[in-house]
Amino acid sequence: MDMNQINAPQARAINGGSPGVVVGDIDTGLDFTHPDLAPNVDFADSASCIGGVANTTPAAWMDDNGHGTHTAGTIAAAKERA
Repeated sequence: MDMNQINAPQARAINGGSPGVVVGDIDTGLDFTHPDLAPNVDFADSASCIGGVANTTPAAWMDDNGHGTHTAGTIAAAKERA
């Protein structure tokens, strides 16, 4: 629903995006095992910065809240959910 409110389907019809675009999502973490997100997670460029030091261990950036996974889905889910 939210994507319809900002006319995202119409924008996607004009330009479907590019895998060459890198996006950072600073949020509560990421469920990198989620089937709609896993194909688009760049493990080499991902880190948790809780504590002030980048931690590239995937377990460190597992989402403990759900919001980060939600925003990551808006940015890079492999398919759209109804």
